[in-house]
Amino acid sequence: MLSNEEKNEMLLDAKDLKRKEAFAQARHRSLQPMSWLHYFQFLNSLELLFPSSARPHKITGSQFKL
Repeated sequence: MLSNEEKNEMLLDAKDLKRKEAFAQARHRSLQPMSWLHYFQFLNSLELLFPSSARPHKITGSQFKL
């Protein structure tokens, strides 16, 4: 369920022509096919937004065959 504040924000977005146009452009861009280069750039940008707290490390020991 949406709060009253969220509902009011949605109504304001619907009435604002600039916001309406921005949503339409975003919807149009999301439906366009993406090249592999753009897809990898997108994944890289996500990695920068959500960095991993656990850094990869090399597994060593007699139990693992590397």
